[in-house]
Amino acid sequence: MHKNILKLYPDAVIQDVPSYDDERFCFYDESTKQYFSIKKSSVTEREKLLLETKYTLVEETPEFLNSRVEQKAWYQFLLNDGKLPDNSGRIRFIQFHLEEINDYYNFVDAVESFIQDRVAFVWFDKKTGIIIENEMDDFLTEKDFDSFKDAILTDFYIKVDFYIGRFFEVSQQLKERFFREQYYFKMGRTVYPQKHIFSFIHAFPIVMMTTEWHRLIPILEQEYQDIFQGDKELVKIIKKYLENNFNTSLSAKELYMHRNSLQYKIDKFIEHTSIDIKKFQGAISVYFISIFADASLYLDGDQFSSKHSS
Repeated sequence: MHKNILKLYPDAVIQDVPSYDDERFCFYDESTKQYFSIKKSSVTEREKLLLETKYTLVEETPEFLNSRVEQKAWYQFLLNDGKLPDNSGRIRFIQFHLEEINDYYNFVDAVESFIQDRVAFVWFDKKTGIIIENEMDDFLTEKDFDSFKDAILTDFYIKVDFYIGRFFEVSQQLKERFFREQYYFKMGRTVYPQKHIFSFIHAFPIVMMTTEWHRLIPILEQEYQDIFQGDKELVKIIKKYLENNFNTSLSAKELYMHRNSLQYKIDKFIEHTSIDIKKFQGAISVYFISIFADASLYLDGDQFSSKHSS
């Protein structure tokens, strides 16, 4: 096959991965499990149709963009009814949205160099996808992503927005958490199109202000369970700390705790939730959820709805 293609099209490029280039057609040869690309200017419409009868034309679809085994597994799990991929430890989803892209592989190479301990790079369509990252002691910060966003724009002229997700255990609940964060990303980009790096602490206040009540209640319930895991004593501790303006000594005194014990609980809370409540935006988000936790002890979901609508 290679000799015949190269004889007919000297500019053809044979490779093991698909090529996405606006100036070239890319085909997949099932017999050799390889791809070849040809300049569009070198192929007539009739020749293209003939090539398509023998080879598969590669297009910018998830099926071709997600060519690796781990990519396919995560795509099937998140968007279809696929099995939960095996992975030890906690992970987070880094969602991205591209304004325009022509050079997929240089973009992927740049991301893979930036995020060293990734699990998979999954495309949902030709402009959106996620990077799945393992939890490490020295994980990437918002400032790191902001610098990376600028580098991508400078090197490849690609405008990209990121949503930095929280770390979660690998379980069936990951799908629900992914869709929740996807909604946060969407609302953040809608309200603040000039902003390019988002996370829970940026997006959640927006979600609180813009989401219809009947949809907001399940979100609050899910966040309460994820953040506090039904621990009413922890709700009391974190709420008191926030109400005392991060004053650990005063909070410990009012809670009848040793200051070091309280500080330990706060640090573990931040580590477990990936929400820095020592920052204003993180504090206000968690505070609203703690109020919801208090209120939910007395009112069920129907009463919340009727109370709001009356």
